[in-house]
Amino acid sequence: IDLKKREVFNQPHMRELRRKQRLQQVFPKKDSKIELIIQDLLREKGIEFEKHKPIPGQPDLFIEPNICLEVDGDYTHANPRPYLRPHKSPKMEPGHKPDEIIHGKPAESIREKDRKITEALIQLDNHVLRFWESELDATPEKCIQKIIKIIKEVRKN
Repeated sequence: IDLKKREVFNQPHMRELRRKQRLQQVFPKKDSKIELIIQDLLREKGIEFEKHKPIPGQPDLFIEPNICLEVDGDYTHANPRPYLRPHKSPKMEPGHKPDEIIHGKPAESIREKDRKITEALIQLDNHVLRFWESELDATPEKCIQKIIKIIKEVRKN
């Protein structure tokens, strides 16, 4: 990139435009198995939601007016507690230690990224509910009841 293009590219209004464009991108492009499970549960209860709402943190699911749902895979998001792996095998897996490497990253850095996303969503005045894959597999009705409870609380106020 030549110098003139670089100057235009780095102007504040251009950086803001690129930031807004990135917010509209959905990552990953395809919903995970556990996202599909919770979507089905919400549909069964008649709860409307939006997938990957283009706000900072891009929650897995968004329920009006300001409820964000995050569904974290036990392995992918480094669940620190022991968990069952019903999709792969019915055995108990150990929780992930902070220094354990998952997809090339320490488990603690993965959890820290999730904490920052939760904080960013809360800063935008959202209510955030996070569910582990094993929690959703073991007690789906309990998870959906937590969601219904927060919807009632938020809509009452």
